[in-house]
Amino acid sequence: MKITQNKLTFHEKPIISWVVGVFLFFVAGYIFFNNPKQWIGAVIVTVFAIIVLLISTSVAVTADKNDRVLIVSSRSLLTKSTDEILFEDIATIQIGTSYDNEDGTKTYRIEVHQKDGKIVPLQGMYTGGLKKKQEKAQKLRDFIGIA
Repeated sequence: MKITQNKLTFHEKPIISWVVGVFLFFVAGYIFFNNPKQWIGAVIVTVFAIIVLLISTSVAVTADKNDRVLIVSSRSLLTKSTDEILFEDIATIQIGTSYDNEDGTKTYRIEVHQKDGKIVPLQGMYTGGLKKKQEKAQKLRDFIGIA
């Protein structure tokens, strides 16, 4: 997170997803070259690798005090989007939680809740590390001036 007098910026990159996707490509190659008769397994693993890489989303966030706008830019291999949210339109910035029903684990992401009810995630996916997310969300709230 970089904070200057008038701007706060941070980037969320899906490094773990990228590593998993590349690892799956290596697994597919290993399967294929060590046992070519198992080519269907290699194809299935390759498809999973492609899916992981396609859904991996990086997010860039810029809060600009001069323009009083929060810019959230998301990018994956297939899509790109930008949300510009006026500071006045932000109701709150909080931590969203996702629960895994099978093992009860929780993962988190930072979210901007707008006054019109729209929720804009500031991260491409839910991940662990609640404390760091809470600290980052608090710095963003302080910068923007949200109680």
